[in-house]
Amino acid sequence: MNTKQLAEKAQTIVAELEELDNRITELKDGDDAEALETAQSLYEEKNAEFDEVEKSLATAKERDRKRALAQEIAKSVAPVQEPAEKKVSVETTAAQKEKDQLQCFWDFMKYKKMSDNAIDLIKPKSQIDKAEADGLQCAAAPMLVKRALLGDRICKSMGSGGAKVTNTTGSNLIDQEFFAQLQMEAMPVPQVVDRVRVIPTKSGDVEIPTLTQTDGSGKFGGISFSWITEAAAKPDQNATWSKVRIQTHELAGSMQVSERLLSRSMINIEQLLIELSRGDLRYVLDTAIISGTGTGQPLGVINDGIRHIARTALNTVGYQDLVNLVYELPPEDRARAIFVMNDAVEKDLLGDVDSDGKPLYSASTANGIYDRLVGRQFVSNVNSPALGSEGDIIFGDWSAYVLAMEDDIVFARSPHYTLTNYLMTYKAFLVAGGRCVLPRKFVTLTVAAS
Repeated sequence: MNTKQLAEKAQTIVAELEELDNRITELKDGDDAEALETAQSLYEEKNAEFDEVEKSLATAKERDRKRALAQEIAKSVAPVQEPAEKKVSVETTAAQKEKDQLQCFWDFMKYKKMSDNAIDLIKPKSQIDKAEADGLQCAAAPMLVKRALLGDRICKSMGSGGAKVTNTTGSNLIDQEFFAQLQMEAMPVPQVVDRVRVIPTKSGDVEIPTLTQTDGSGKFGGISFSWITEAAAKPDQNATWSKVRIQTHELAGSMQVSERLLSRSMINIEQLLIELSRGDLRYVLDTAIISGTGTGQPLGVINDGIRHIARTALNTVGYQDLVNLVYELPPEDRARAIFVMNDAVEKDLLGDVDSDGKPLYSASTANGIYDRLVGRQFVSNVNSPALGSEGDIIFGDWSAYVLAMEDDIVFARSPHYTLTNYLMTYKAFLVAGGRCVLPRKFVTLTVAAS
């Protein structure tokens, strides 16, 4: 597809992503867990499809740029108009072009009058600082002169793209004329931040009313009807209320990028910083929701008075542990509960075999939302506590965790703070807090064996 078609396709995908995002927001407030999982899966697929279109669009734009550059080169190789009696004819062959470049270079060094085409033929490709360029005329030495000055080996390295210099200004992102795409490893995918309940707050802290409920007769908040004899006084029934306070905290960071890098880089540096900042902010939030201390950060699930049961064996999670976790929660709390575990826990479980040596668990052929452990959905990550630690596997309804946020992630830039160093300063931050409003909807294993 050409650039226009790819752009139209990208716009269509963005519209579909917006519809799915609205659908996910609606489903998070409902009880249809399967529909929510399906919508999130479709969102991830569309997001991946957009990334592919974005890559194709970048390739198409680069192809258009090279085509335009080729046309400019074709124009520049027209006969060079030389003054007076001498004219240099620039042909398309490499050998003839080198010969013409050499002739134009000698004319330049002799201060002879030259046409615009002749000057373009020896014009340096490197960027010249404005302070240096004012009042100056520059010429790049042709290959014959460069060989005489530097030698063949250095000249060949210069013409092949060369090694990239790595330093704090990011100059390794600059000289990449043949491959305009940054290579980077996949970033970890948050597993709980999109499953919790998010509410906005303008005043910082927020208080959420809750009904006090306990196991047994306290399930209905203190109301307990009883059978009475005819004409007897009706017993008084009063519900017990409470509230959960959530304090918000700032999560922030800043970055500095040189102006030279911003102007030269083949990569869209600002967009890259936005993507990396967004990914890390979400990852840090995900970790805090699971194991945050509550001091200067959200209070994590495992530190918020949830249910705990002993594991059957030290430093492992087995089949019986899964069964015990599921049935520690009452039936009404199991419907929307899922397992969240460290990746090492999933590996440990997938290695379990029965008496015949057959694996107890195997992924479904469809993968993703259809995978189950003891009939329950599960997800793994790398930011849960390590295998054998408290919280290495948690079973619970993650909508019972509330994440209070002020507005959204803020990304700002300014050149003023480091103006004299020619650095652009970027900052990203958000204000958020969180904790379980219903801790009894979660259960995990203790550290030690029973």
